[in-house]
Amino acid sequence: HGMRVYLNVIVGFPNETFRDFLKTLRALFRVRRSVSGVCAHRLRMHFDSSIYQNPEKFDVVVNDDLSQERWRLSDDWESRNINNTAKGRAFRYRLLVAFLKLFRVPTLYQHLDLANAKE
Repeated sequence: HGMRVYLNVIVGFPNETFRDFLKTLRALFRVRRSVSGVCAHRLRMHFDSSIYQNPEKFDVVVNDDLSQERWRLSDDWESRNINNTAKGRAFRYRLLVAFLKLFRVPTLYQHLDLANAKE
């Protein structure tokens, strides 16, 4: 019918496990030929986000005070169970970018944010 499909993939929601991430890759693999573009991101917090404002609800520890820089996005948080850290999110993000390139899945942004992913 001439419709285009675009996906927005966010790596690292607070309760995301590596197994969840692999399920996402599997789903992307299945639909890769039907997708017109994928926009990939790591979850970073903004001051006004629900996660930043209610860390206990999402079971996270926020190590960054954004109150003076409300415009800035922060990677400096982790799940209380240490299942989701900045390093882990950066690693999964790099895997996602490599996956998209390997399987030639079109991306909406050619400047995928690898440089700012914490090591």
